[in-house]
Amino acid sequence: MSCRLLEGGTAGPEQDRPSYPRRGLLVEREAEFIRRDGPHGFRSKIKNITELAALLPSLRGHDKKVVHCHGVFDPLHIGHIRHFEQAKKLGQILVVTVTPDQYVNKGPHRPVFPQELRAEAIAALQCVDFVAVNEWPMAIQTIQALRPDVFVKGSEFRSNTDRTGAIPLEQAAVTSVGGRLEFTDDIVFSASTLVNRHLAVFPEEFRAYLSNFAASPGAPAPIQ
Repeated sequence: MSCRLLEGGTAGPEQDRPSYPRRGLLVEREAEFIRRDGPHGFRSKIKNITELAALLPSLRGHDKKVVHCHGVFDPLHIGHIRHFEQAKKLGQILVVTVTPDQYVNKGPHRPVFPQELRAEAIAALQCVDFVAVNEWPMAIQTIQALRPDVFVKGSEFRSNTDRTGAIPLEQAAVTSVGGRLEFTDDIVFSASTLVNRHLAVFPEEFRAYLSNFAASPGAPAPIQ
């Protein structure tokens, strides 16, 4: 299934959406429209973890496999979309959970988009069936609650080089609920690299320092 954008489900008429000079107020107002538009359009795919945990068993009763992707996905880019497309081929129901803002550790001014807008952007993709904002730093508890048949990570995690140490824990979690870990294999982009390269807010010399620091053995690991 392709991951084209769904049509319809707009957040509201333009005349009802005043423009704010400050980004924070604009994001806050946009999030209000997202919450208000919940029962309509693609935003109805956005649930919380408890709702999904109650909903998914009935879908499995109809011989549907649940596939679960998890990450920050900020900003959403073609690599993420290809990842979702491949993941969907491993089952029938694709669930995507996003790391909440408070646990995103990717440097200053991140995430670029708050969790509500990251969830909305993913929900707008046709191949995605449900989206939820995670409640924990990693996906371990989420896997235990949702019990996916397949938990999917990108090919960049295949070599177990994830500095957070999450992959072995997530694999153990999905195995404990009767599922399996799979990796997609397509074009890979680093969202952090894209942001630092094209949306840089610091001088080049300081960005070089940050890159070297991030690559050093003692650097704190970002939450994926």
